[in-house]
Amino acid sequence: MMSQLYALVAPLSPRFILGQALVIEGRDLIVPGIVVAVIVLLLMAGANRKKRAAQAEAEARAAKEGPKPMGADRFWSIIDGAKGAAGPDPLHRSDHLTRTLRDMDAKEIAAFNSRYGERKADAHFEDMQTAAHLMLGGCNETDFSHFRDWLISEGQAAYEAAVKEPDSLAELGKIEVLRLESFGYAAKRAYKSKASAAMPGYAVVPDKTTRPPEWDAAAARTRLPKLAGLYG
Repeated sequence: MMSQLYALVAPLSPRFILGQALVIEGRDLIVPGIVVAVIVLLLMAGANRKKRAAQAEAEARAAKEGPKPMGADRFWSIIDGAKGAAGPDPLHRSDHLTRTLRDMDAKEIAAFNSRYGERKADAHFEDMQTAAHLMLGGCNETDFSHFRDWLISEGQAAYEAAVKEPDSLAELGKIEVLRLESFGYAAKRAYKSKASAAMPGYAVVPDKTTRPPEWDAAAARTRLPKLAGLYG
């Protein structure tokens, strides 16, 4: 009965309910009317509490699970767009990427950053470290991190070819700018400007932390002959 009563009066405001209870004709009906109104108000308050609790639980679950993953096509269209907008100077790519990301909502920026971290980690392997050593003329772990930021900034075609065969980087010609740390921080800058907070942990993919292999020039020339010839 109470649930039926609640369904009937739920659309009404609390003030209206109390007002109607106080104007019921007949002295004997005034008190019962107020009691019913109070009961209905309590039911409404309980329903609102449950609704708020459910909403808070859903928000907490969404925050824990993170944003919907960004598709590869969407991710690379953003990267390739920043490269194209920057023109021949790779140092301008970071600014263009940051501007593009600032036009997105915070969740999509976080999804982009997560995908970026995955691609950067995928490029962390021995032959890629050897390629970075050849192209940079020496390479520690920090150099290698910034080198992979540059590699991602080169776009989908160059990145995927290099991950498959690092020696394919020789096809890009000899390049002067091979460290692009700022490109790797573009999403974090955009997220902070949008959400006034640091990038959430679920959107940060840990990088691999293996030590660079002992440098072996002869082995490098054997494994990556095109790069060795171009940069050696």
